[in-house]
Amino acid sequence: GIPPNTRTLNILIHAWCRCGSLDQAEATLDRMEKAYHSGNYRISANVVTYTTIMNGYARFQTKEAAESAEKIFERQRIMYEAGNKNAKSNLFTYVTLINSITKSGARDAAAKA
Repeated sequence: GIPPNTRTLNILIHAWCRCGSLDQAEATLDRMEKAYHSGNYRISANVVTYTTIMNGYARFQTKEAAESAEKIFERQRIMYEAGNKNAKSNLFTYVTLINSITKSGARDAAAKA
């Protein structure tokens, strides 16, 4: 078969997020982060990977989902600081994170966003 790459795994993550299988999406993210650390940059996570999963959580519009999106954002920051320059946050990342927080229904959502 054809070996996966970052783009194909991002498509898979997007599909899992659309059907609510965020655990599968995060499992794939785990695999991609491990690949980066082992030097396999062909399937390493990028900004699209992290933003897609954050958007998946934002769709649930709960405080717990917003907290999960924040954890994904933190993982992205850590990967970027570890040298994965493809994981650098962009405008879409920040908008997605803010969207997740503001739609969470938490009392402090506006201040936190």
